[in-house]
Amino acid sequence: MLDPRFVERMKNLLGEKGFEEYEKELEKECKRAFRINPAKKPDTLPFDTEPVPYCENGYYFDYDRIGQHPLHHAGAFYVQEPAAMVPVASIDIAPGFKILDTCASPGGKSTQAASFLSEKGFIISNEISPQRARILSGNFERLGLKNAVVTSCDVETLTRDFVDFFDLVIVDAPCSGEGMFRKEPDALKDWSPENIQTCAMRQRDIIEKASRAVAGGGYLLYSTCTFAKEENEDVVNFFLEKHPEFTLVSPNPRIIPFTVSGIGDERMRRFYPHIAPGEGQFTALMKKEEGERGEYRGKSALSPLTKEERMECERFLDDTLISYNKDFLFKFKDNVVYIDPEIPVPEKISYSAGVTVGEVKKGYIQPHHSLFSAMGGAFKRRIDLPADDKRLLAYLRGESIFADCDNGYVVITASGVPVGGGKAVNGQIKNHYPKGLRLLH
Repeated sequence: MLDPRFVERMKNLLGEKGFEEYEKELEKECKRAFRINPAKKPDTLPFDTEPVPYCENGYYFDYDRIGQHPLHHAGAFYVQEPAAMVPVASIDIAPGFKILDTCASPGGKSTQAASFLSEKGFIISNEISPQRARILSGNFERLGLKNAVVTSCDVETLTRDFVDFFDLVIVDAPCSGEGMFRKEPDALKDWSPENIQTCAMRQRDIIEKASRAVAGGGYLLYSTCTFAKEENEDVVNFFLEKHPEFTLVSPNPRIIPFTVSGIGDERMRRFYPHIAPGEGQFTALMKKEEGERGEYRGKSALSPLTKEERMECERFLDDTLISYNKDFLFKFKDNVVYIDPEIPVPEKISYSAGVTVGEVKKGYIQPHHSLFSAMGGAFKRRIDLPADDKRLLAYLRGESIFADCDNGYVVITASGVPVGGGKAVNGQIKNHYPKGLRLLH
């Protein structure tokens, strides 16, 4: 049941008729959607979809247990609430952008932004909670992102060494969650005017610290999933008053028919569930005046491989992959990773970086799931299975399967999309799909 104080606020915001439409919409089921992953686009989708009109590669769907589908395991798509697609859809991301997502978990906006990047672009996605950073990193791994780094720290620490650096900084700020009441009962239970004020103060602090990482001529994208003016327009206006070097940008025309004007400025946009299918969202895009672009000023968490490690790693990759760049091999924590050396990997705060190749053991490499997921398209040995093949479901349960294949490490695909890997030994494929990801039945 909606808090009477919230009802009064929404009636003041929407008017009596608008509130009635909003309240009726809350009684309906949530509209579900996903984005196709361009890096792992399947040949076909085995269920019906309808395009999300403002989001490239976005589709509404109605399919039970989508998280159990082999194509979901393969990272062919990312399930995302349709309103949450609006902020990134409001900006045209150039392929070579350097992007920072300051409050990124579980990764919806990060993976949406990353889908437009070329090999020269990259994204650093931050999550202050190590547990949530693990979830974020897992989603990057499933989708096969190569030019991505996950960090875990507060925004002030994160931006300290990235002054004037990024083409786009995303601040999807923690908020009171009014726009998610239908989906998240806890947001409804925890709502209060006092919490709105607490969130607004935190948001002002985050956007202030995040803004210093925006390069001259770059963009700052602010969003929330709440309707509270204190957390939306008031935060943006407070920031702009302090920073005349930033100006609001007119939103991309593709989102305008599905949103309404922000309070007092149509360049800010609000998404309501009774206006278009989805939950609640606020977005504002700001551009920084032209100026200097800084360099990363910190130390790298990457280190060179020893002679023995490099020899073992290259021997393994020469046997496994059709091609790769030897200059992209580094040591990160206990693993070998594959990453463009131009991408900063901050020391101490980085949780994951690039593609994890695996761990160097005595005389061999123990390959990581990330290698099969991100670089499966370059594998010399492949086992291509239809998404409904019983062997694929057996593989996802952790079982060995049988196929005609030369001995060695092999990638398993679902409708052409890499799912994971195994080791072929005389026709038997020994399973390397991670235990924590396996189907239970």
